[in-house]
Amino acid sequence: MAKLVLADPPYNPLTDFTPIARVGEAPLLVVMSPKMPQATLAEVAAAVRKNPELWAAGTPALGSPGHVATIQFMRLAKANLTVIPYRGTAPALNDVAGGHIQLLTDAIVVLLPMAKDGKVKGLAVTTKQRTALAPEIPTAAESGLPGLEVVSWYGMWGPKALPADITNVLNTACADAIRELAESGRLAAVGVSAVYETPKEFDSYQAAEVARNAELLKSVNFKPQ
Repeated sequence: MAKLVLADPPYNPLTDFTPIARVGEAPLLVVMSPKMPQATLAEVAAAVRKNPELWAAGTPALGSPGHVATIQFMRLAKANLTVIPYRGTAPALNDVAGGHIQLLTDAIVVLLPMAKDGKVKGLAVTTKQRTALAPEIPTAAESGLPGLEVVSWYGMWGPKALPADITNVLNTACADAIRELAESGRLAAVGVSAVYETPKEFDSYQAAEVARNAELLKSVNFKPQ
């Protein structure tokens, strides 16, 4: 996201590195202040359309997956709310729990403990399937807002112009390592699903992510900082 959120990034992430392997992805979780009565994303969307001035969403960083998901939520809900950037997840999550802001979307592994404790409401995950970490929490589509699909994803890159034979050897090694981690259950324990892609598939995926996110940021007149 550096290409999109920084006015003068020191590198171009799409051209200055060699994509080797995308290795995993994890859902985001949408949480809401326990002081709000709504129970689904559809109800939240209706409430935001009716009284947008009463709703604010935090984001742990501009350009983060949670920020992108919040913009996508506004588009799908056909409603605008105030987006407040924080320096990290913890202060934003505390403000949701305290009712100072109403919504926050971020990595499930970070938000889930407070949702499990009832300090915030876990409304939905932003993936097509529910997560084994919290099977009781519906997907965004099940919660009435189909199309809200944003994940945190993880990959490995090498230096620019890395030879193809080396790239392919590293890709195979990544796949073997991720398969071992998946079979041991260590990925599922932190809410991550294994991903196996060729370097070419990974290159296409990251380009599509940048294109989508650039369009979403442009739609809210976001200016690189």
